[in-house]
Amino acid sequence: MSGTQRPVNTRNQPRRQGPFIILLQLTAAFVGSFIFSLFLGAIIEWVGMNYWWKDQGVLHSRNMVVEDIGYLQGYRRSLMVDDAVDFASGLANGVTKAAQAMGLVAFVHNSQKPLSPKPTAAQRSMHNMISGMGPYVLAAIFVWQDAMIRLAIVWLAIPAFLLALTLGLVDGLARRDIRKWSGGRESSFIYHQAKRLLVPAFTGGFVLYMTWPTGGFNPAWMVLPFCAAAAWTVSLMAATFKKYL
Repeated sequence: MSGTQRPVNTRNQPRRQGPFIILLQLTAAFVGSFIFSLFLGAIIEWVGMNYWWKDQGVLHSRNMVVEDIGYLQGYRRSLMVDDAVDFASGLANGVTKAAQAMGLVAFVHNSQKPLSPKPTAAQRSMHNMISGMGPYVLAAIFVWQDAMIRLAIVWLAIPAFLLALTLGLVDGLARRDIRKWSGGRESSFIYHQAKRLLVPAFTGGFVLYMTWPTGGFNPAWMVLPFCAAAAWTVSLMAATFKKYL
C-alpha cells in the first residue's frame, strides 16, 4: 500500500553520548596524553642533546627543572594546595623514587665509574656502551621530573579551566534555549563535529606544554588558546544539543 510508512532505520544514526561517557573519554584522553608526553619529551631532549644544545648536554634538562620550580616560587599560594612549591617538589621526588626502584639511578652511577686498569675487550665495549647511555638516562629522569612539576602547574590552573568551561556551557545552553523557543533547526551534524574537536581542544595545549623543551615561562600564553578552544567547543556542543530530551 502506498500509504504504508516504512520504519526508520536508526541503526546507522550516531548515538548521542551522555556527559558521564564524555567525562570518561576526557579522563582517558588526559591520561594517555600524559603518558605520551613523557616519552615524547624524553625523545625531544635526546635529539636536542645531539643537535640543539650540545654544549649543555644533561644540564639543559636539569636547568628546566630549576627554572620551572623557580617560576612557582612567585605563586606559592593556590586554591588547590597549601604550598605550590612543596606540592610540585613532592611530585618530582616521586619520579626520583620510581627511578631508584627501577634501577635507573644505579645505572647512571655505574655509567660514571672509571674503567678497570686492565680491562678486556668485552669489558671495554660494555663500559663504552653504559657510559654513553648514562647521560641520556639521566636526562630522561630530569625531563620526567620537570613533567611532574608542569603537571602540578596544570593542576593549580584547574579553577581557570573550570571557569572557562562554565562560561562556555552557560553560553551554549542560552543559545540552545533561544533556538528551542524560536523554532530553530536541529543539526546533529554540528554537534558530532564539535564533539570530535573536544578531546584535541582539551589535550592539545596540555601535550604542547608538557613537552616544550624550555622552562621558566608563563604557561598561560601556551595553554590559554587551547582553553578558549575547549570552552568554544563546549558552547557549540551545548548550543546544538537536541532541543527536546
